[in-house]
Amino acid sequence: MPKRTDDDMELSDEFEDEDEDVVEEDEDEESLDEDDEHLLDDDEELIRAMEEEETVDPDELVFEEDAGYDPDFDWSKLDEAELARHRELLEATPEAIAEINVRRLNLFDRWAVARSCARHGLREQFQEICRGIVKARRKHDALLYEDIYLELISDLADSKLFEEAFDYLERFRKAYPDEQDIFLRVRGLLLVESGSIHEGKLILDELMSKADDHGETHLEIADDLVAMGHPELALRILERGKEFARRHKDTDLLTALDETRNMALSKINEPLV
Repeated sequence: MPKRTDDDMELSDEFEDEDEDVVEEDEDEESLDEDDEHLLDDDEELIRAMEEEETVDPDELVFEEDAGYDPDFDWSKLDEAELARHRELLEATPEAIAEINVRRLNLFDRWAVARSCARHGLREQFQEICRGIVKARRKHDALLYEDIYLELISDLADSKLFEEAFDYLERFRKAYPDEQDIFLRVRGLLLVESGSIHEGKLILDELMSKADDHGETHLEIADDLVAMGHPELALRILERGKEFARRHKDTDLLTALDETRNMALSKINEPLV
């Protein structure tokens, strides 16, 4: 077996030193890889936390398209806790409503309680809450006050409180001077409902004669009259609406007019109880 020379031993030492350097580099790389993995894990956890954070998704709302809510309101301005409380108030039972101190609620939540009252037939409570909402100086951006006025006026009329209904309609006119057509339509319907049928028909006829919507106004007024219990008046209006719709070949409107006509006829033919 040949003996190792000094040169061989020096060369061997160099290789051993290089091997140690390689091992140290490998250990450093493994350490970096572990750090990178920790960083990636941290990033993934942060992303998951951001994704899981509760945010307001307008698509999950169930009430924002109902009467009284402003369709242009940015619902992301309300946090999930506010929306959850509002939904809870919308589902309130009569027993729960009796325990609620409405005056301590903001106007947005008062409207939720009012709607629960309406759902349970608690008319006096509904009307009282609505009066407070429309009279309040400070407004809530999520509410559409025109709708709340009209809901109140309709409920007052259903309760035969016509004088107060006309009073709030006049308030509506002053508050929303650009909504003259709505004012005239509601006034005409109120007059019909309160017994001044001829005067109410004159207003409604004038409103329909000025409409340029091919008969849609006729349909809306007829729908209201059927709901109010005046199907005979609705039938006359529907026939005029169908003339406009035929003239403009609006088949969708014709179908809707026929549906309301069938509803009116069924009301007329209902047996008296």
